[in-house]
Amino acid sequence: MEEQRRTLAGTSKVIAKVLLSYFDLLTDAVLAITLLGTEQATYGVVSFAILGLSLFVQALIVTTIGKAPWLSKDVFMTMAGFGPALEAYRSVFGEPQRPGAQPAISLLGILKMVEVVFETFPELVLQLTLLLNEPSGWSSPVLLISLVVSIVAASVMIVDAESAMNRETKARRLYHEYFGYLPLRGTRRYILLLTMTFFTGGYLVLATSTLAVAVRLFPLSAVLAVLAFDSAIYHVLRMAAGEWWIVSDSVRKGMGAWVGDFLTNTILWIQWHVCPVWLIRDPNWAGPPVMAWAIACSLTEYTGVICTVLLFPLVHPATAQTRTMVCRICLPALCAALVSLMAFFVTMEKRYRRTFYARDSRYTMHRRHWAEAGRRTREGRATADEDRAHIAGGDMRYVGGLASAWIVDGAAKWEHSKEAAVWYSEEWRHGVRRHAHLMGSRATEALAAMRDDQPRTGLGSLHV
Repeated sequence: MEEQRRTLAGTSKVIAKVLLSYFDLLTDAVLAITLLGTEQATYGVVSFAILGLSLFVQALIVTTIGKAPWLSKDVFMTMAGFGPALEAYRSVFGEPQRPGAQPAISLLGILKMVEVVFETFPELVLQLTLLLNEPSGWSSPVLLISLVVSIVAASVMIVDAESAMNRETKARRLYHEYFGYLPLRGTRRYILLLTMTFFTGGYLVLATSTLAVAVRLFPLSAVLAVLAFDSAIYHVLRMAAGEWWIVSDSVRKGMGAWVGDFLTNTILWIQWHVCPVWLIRDPNWAGPPVMAWAIACSLTEYTGVICTVLLFPLVHPATAQTRTMVCRICLPALCAALVSLMAFFVTMEKRYRRTFYARDSRYTMHRRHWAEAGRRTREGRATADEDRAHIAGGDMRYVGGLASAWIVDGAAKWEHSKEAAVWYSEEWRHGVRRHAHLMGSRATEALAAMRDDQPRTGLGSLHV
């Protein structure tokens, strides 16, 4: 009976997500088609181009991170707009995972972030620019409905994806300091989710509306220069911390590694400026101080645009329209974002607040997790060996010496252990051999202690 109830609840959630996503897609498409027959046809063309770009990038994510072939149902469904819905279904009902691929729940979160960065954000800027340039837009039901639905859909889906990823047992156990701010159950969880939804919506509206106003008031080159300077500071801060490498952290070779990590860091910078996702604030992705800096810079820039319009009414002949948008959209969005952000931190357990701004490095974090391996907490249970296998599988650069000594001491017993069979696989061992150059002085001894498997190529992630 309980199993049926959970299945029914899971089915309802998937259906709700699909309906919300497609209602958003439908309203955007209707608006674009409507514009094609008017003087604003260019906006309609750009809207369809944005949608196509978003679907292509999502398909690219499915092939690279999801390990799906280009000619597969996953790619075809993603190009048709069903990508997030498919991963939502798999996260609830399960499906065999491709070797080296990210779990469905992680892929769902990544797809939603890509959708916000490449579709929702530019679509909202486009719609708000149209509203700013055409005073009659305030009375257009198609434009206003599309605008509201896009904001609601993005806020709900991003928070829902973050909530689902936060429930992942292994991640909560290993990254407890970064996942624990959101309890698994109870009133505090629902209040935090509510404040996150209002903050996400307010922040997204604030970012898009102030950008539309800034482009209206100032030369486009000046706006782009400010954004480029902000992005450059973000990259420099990551480099100064010695943690700019993300995708190519373990293998720093070729121009592809540089391009991949440049794009990854830039997308993260856009994410912090448009729609923050708290789960990617750990040092593997951004690091709490850099995230806090990025959000503080964003709020400062947005507030500066609002103050310029309100305090200097004669700065531009289009001030009347921009002032209307600032008073009706920008200022309320800023208030909503700040109030909900304060409510979020007030509601949160005090011990987790510092993880949103305090300095932490990958080296320190992974070695701390290595020492804490096997924690028995409400976040889940696992042996110390299973936790350490996960760390060594993905972050050998930071625990190489510890990992080699651990393998020397444990390899013999793992051969005959049923518990170790879960992670002590041929793929894991080959992955360890591939990263032997990171394992310190006892690397040769550690490799000799492991079973000698046949060489393989094309292995994906080592995470177990």
